[in-house]
Amino acid sequence: MSCRPKLQFVIWKLLAPDVFLMITIRDSCNAWNDVTTLRWLIYQFKRLFSARSFPVVSMVLIQLVSRAGSIQLLESAPLLKGTGRGPGVANLCIVSPADGVSFSVNENADPDVRTDHLAAIPRLHPPGAGQSLLFRKSLTLPCSSGNFSMGTWQGIYLIDLRSGSADPVEIEVTFRPSARREEFSVMAAARNAMQLETEIAKRLPAEAGVVLVHEKHTSASLSIGSGTVEPAMNQVIPEKWHYEFFQHTLEGPDDMTGHLKCSLLGCSATVPARPMAPVRLNEHRDAGGYGVGHQRRISLDHVTPKGESFELEVSGTTEIGNELTKRGGELVSVPWKAGVDF
Repeated sequence: MSCRPKLQFVIWKLLAPDVFLMITIRDSCNAWNDVTTLRWLIYQFKRLFSARSFPVVSMVLIQLVSRAGSIQLLESAPLLKGTGRGPGVANLCIVSPADGVSFSVNENADPDVRTDHLAAIPRLHPPGAGQSLLFRKSLTLPCSSGNFSMGTWQGIYLIDLRSGSADPVEIEVTFRPSARREEFSVMAAARNAMQLETEIAKRLPAEAGVVLVHEKHTSASLSIGSGTVEPAMNQVIPEKWHYEFFQHTLEGPDDMTGHLKCSLLGCSATVPARPMAPVRLNEHRDAGGYGVGHQRRISLDHVTPKGESFELEVSGTTEIGNELTKRGGELVSVPWKAGVDF
């Protein structure tokens, strides 16, 4: 019986860019037949992935240079390096400095949107450390294959409201893989709110865990609760600003005001999968986004728990991380310490 020589290299890229598995099959007749070789490969793959499966939590600390009194767009690549290829959710948390710097998500195209943000902030809050509290120190967003899975016009803002010279900004990035990702579209009512939990429940299994809900637009937002916030937000961000100092004015007086409302309220919300919390899509435009009307795209990421879910009662200024540890739970975003291997 003649042997059929084989020389085959199979390279599997795993989690980290520098980790590979290389398997060489030199000759199918050297004591193994093809079936035995295939069984051996399957066994090795199972063994390897049981030892190096996608991590429940991966964490990295990023240090960025920021200019005081500015808003800069952050790029995905340095923030999501080493987070795996599959869909997941990434939490960005500013661990240093304690005050003066925060996140938002808004338009990534026209720089006038960032200029108008900076002009509006002093009108919303007097200068000082409290200004940064208008936005977010912690931001959770969907991602996949080293990129954030956001809308076409969405970008991450690093809002630096410090005065004088600025120390580097330290951002802790925590990644968890998603068990399932779904998307759907809704037609939003002008200047109103609509409930999303019924649509969410249709698309995700009735299992324990949390759902990251993300709307992919820059003039709409999400909130948890009932009713509509639009009448109140019209008082906080009046349309007269369109005529007084806004520079991003091409799409009318409801446009830049809608961007600011989105920045203040946020485009994502993390809620328990069951029972589903009342998630509301807030529409801030009279005529919807440019070229799309009031059709809004929503993405869902279901993240399953490591163990059984439980209720945690806290009061006052209870430190949640310690209480979770006592119950055998885990806090996904925790302060990073040098020398600790996550």
